[in-house]
Amino acid sequence: MLRRPATPEEDVAPVVMSVTDPANVYSLPMPHDAACDPFVKPRSRGALFVTLDGVVVMIAERRGERILIRPSTTEEVITRGAAALVAHLSEQTTRDIVVETIDGQPASGSMHLEAFRAAGFRRGTVGLRYYRRS
Repeated sequence: MLRRPATPEEDVAPVVMSVTDPANVYSLPMPHDAACDPFVKPRSRGALFVTLDGVVVMIAERRGERILIRPSTTEEVITRGAAALVAHLSEQTTRDIVVETIDGQPASGSMHLEAFRAAGFRRGTVGLRYYRRS
């Protein structure tokens, strides 16, 4: 069900899950597909997958400090994924959320900067920051 694409009448919210979650099926080959998705190759224990419509669109490592985005992902999907990631991480910490790199490049100069800004991040001296309200 996690990998099933949504039907046109469904409005599916992004799902954020730990790579160690027992429900994580994304690194397993499916019966009709002998190969695993190369984008979701094994990650560190604390990594998170952001999925939408049955596809991993974003991977967050080190509490969101490092973000990887699936190539060809639209800015609208990136914004929705970033917002879901903020909601997930906000449940686990009271600290601001800082993104240092996106796709291996400094986050503040990323080509996805506007998508993250639309999700509530602000450009800072060291990457992008989502300010938690006290």
